[in-house]
Amino acid sequence: MSANREAMGQKQFAKGHFLFILGTCLLSLLLGILYTPIWGGETAFSIQFIAHEIVAEPRGLKLWAYLSIGLGVILLAGLVGLIRPGKACGLSCNVLAGIAIVLVLIQLPPVFLWGMMLPVDAAAWLPILLHGTALFVGLCAAGLLKSLRNK
Repeated sequence: MSANREAMGQKQFAKGHFLFILGTCLLSLLLGILYTPIWGGETAFSIQFIAHEIVAEPRGLKLWAYLSIGLGVILLAGLVGLIRPGKACGLSCNVLAGIAIVLVLIQLPPVFLWGMMLPVDAAAWLPILLHGTALFVGLCAAGLLKSLRNK
């Protein structure tokens, strides 16, 4: 009976892994799309506060957006590979944890930039909330992936 409960606990733990990693993928994709200038040449968030030079030449912003989208897609593909039955989590968990950590690290500059704008612009709470959530969920996903590797 206790073995059955233990198996159910592992199944729920695996579901938690899946949800955190999937959340990291989806938030990464969403944020990358929001910063991609596809909205009539503008991004979904007004970035006029950064600097005139950056807004006029948004190469760094495009790079950030494409990096966020690309890493989100890679993490999603790795997640699909992990949920296959009988798949052991070896080196792939370490690689996916590394990708999740990079996704966390690239959230830090937007959180700080939007945080500096919060006293001036009350609408900055939404980007802070989105980037902060991506940061938190990404940290959880990276930790869970590392714990999968250690089992």
